[in-house]
Amino acid sequence: MQIDLAAARPFADEKHAWFFNRCGAIGCYDHLGNEVWLRKWTPRFKHNNRQAEPYLVGAVILNVEVANKEAGALMQKWSAPGVPAKEVKVPDGIDEREVWTYIHGLDKKTGEVLWREQVGTSVHNTPTVGIDANGSLAVAHARGGPHQPLEKPYGQSLTSLAPGQEGKTLWSLDLEGYDPSFACHWNKLYVFGFHHGNHLVIDTASGKLLRRQPLYAHTMKEILCIEK
Repeated sequence: MQIDLAAARPFADEKHAWFFNRCGAIGCYDHLGNEVWLRKWTPRFKHNNRQAEPYLVGAVILNVEVANKEAGALMQKWSAPGVPAKEVKVPDGIDEREVWTYIHGLDKKTGEVLWREQVGTSVHNTPTVGIDANGSLAVAHARGGPHQPLEKPYGQSLTSLAPGQEGKTLWSLDLEGYDPSFACHWNKLYVFGFHHGNHLVIDTASGKLLRRQPLYAHTMKEILCIEK
């Protein structure tokens, strides 16, 4: 398996290592370098997981990729080397949501897709895994950013990773003009983000926007508290 310079970092457990190629490949190898499985596809143009880093969570790999691989592969900037395509659009007859990028849960032993989240994830966002107030695993992720991502509405989401609930949307908060080109830091109390010059504080349990804290404020009186 070839690795390009923009590849995500590999990870490993006591028996295997997994490698990623931004051009559309994931490979599993034992510690002697023997290939166990190799999964390949053609990413959608401009949406080949630029900031979205894969995660290994137990027996599952989390990876952001286009849902319909065949349709997504048709959306390319170049019709041939050095020859721009006339336009980049959703293929005729294809539901736009089918060429959105989503967090996929992959079986680390086989590369098989086990589940897919429901609301979409921009490749400019870095989803992060954590534990909510109930002690359950979840992943925070978002939509929006430069290059007019197809995934809408723009905003922040929390998706369950709990056994039997993988991929279930716990909540989504719509944020017009959101640019989540950052890692989705969160804990059991709050999910954090940045929007139009403000630091956002969101309730982890409900998805309610609690506070917008201006990044350029000089006094606490300038902080707009939506909660009150």
